[in-house]
Amino acid sequence: MHALLMTSASHLNRLNQETYQDYNAVSTKYLQHSLRSFRHALSSPTFVANNFDAVLATTLLFLMQACSNPIFDPENGTADAMLKHSSGLFDIIRFHPNEEPLTIFQPICTPKLVCAAMPDSGPARGLIQMVESYALAFGVPDPNDKFYMGVITSLAPIMDAVISQPPYGGAPPNALLLYFIHWLSFLPPEFVVLINSYDPRSLVIMAHYYAVVAFVLSNWKSGWWWLRDRPEYMIKNIASFVGLSGCGVWMEWPLQVLEFCKNSNGSLGQWSDLSKTHSNDTDVVETQMGILATVEIHARKIGEDI
Repeated sequence: MHALLMTSASHLNRLNQETYQDYNAVSTKYLQHSLRSFRHALSSPTFVANNFDAVLATTLLFLMQACSNPIFDPENGTADAMLKHSSGLFDIIRFHPNEEPLTIFQPICTPKLVCAAMPDSGPARGLIQMVESYALAFGVPDPNDKFYMGVITSLAPIMDAVISQPPYGGAPPNALLLYFIHWLSFLPPEFVVLINSYDPRSLVIMAHYYAVVAFVLSNWKSGWWWLRDRPEYMIKNIASFVGLSGCGVWMEWPLQVLEFCKNSNGSLGQWSDLSKTHSNDTDVVETQMGILATVEIHARKIGEDI
């Protein structure tokens, strides 16, 4: 209930920016109350098992709260709570495999992902080149390369599908946004540590993730109020930060997408300059779920099988 009040205050603040100070204080108060009781609840496996739907709902509300309050503060090394709560969602489900989540939570709780693939073109291929260029520059392999590559190859198929034809890989925008939130829970903990330590390459990868999220949001104007400010905030801050470390060249595509989103009128007709033509478009799954119809069981974190 505290988490619901926290979310309600955040939403009211979104609807009326003039009341920011008042509703922000209320939301923060209920966040603190809900976190205290939630930590206590998670310490009891019996409680979690008996209240599984409520535990999942509360975790999702924390995730929404963190999404609506993005943080990028490398000077103080402040961690992004969104990744903490998305990883926590995966762990709760993994450690309670016998619990049956309610139907409303099924899409985000089912451990399935689109099958990973090595990109051969497009922006995802640029990310591969970024990782490879560092290995060539320093002459020694980076132990973090396997985490970079695991995340890139997991993101690549869905990212390429979103920016090609048919639009969104043939998937409904709402389902696609849910998948992108779901995908966060599979990020390997080592990659999350890299992000929260403001590692430039991991941030560039996440900027590409935020770019496709921004694209879907810009062409689908309803709902997801708690997610809408985050992509632009993160892309701009990441671009400014990694530019100082020499990684700015790899931010060209996310910034292009962001500029497109600003000028978008909801029409996909403007997308031609940034889209990618596939030679195998005839292989697109003809279904109402498009690319999302190809999801497969993936009961581990990304990269654990590498």
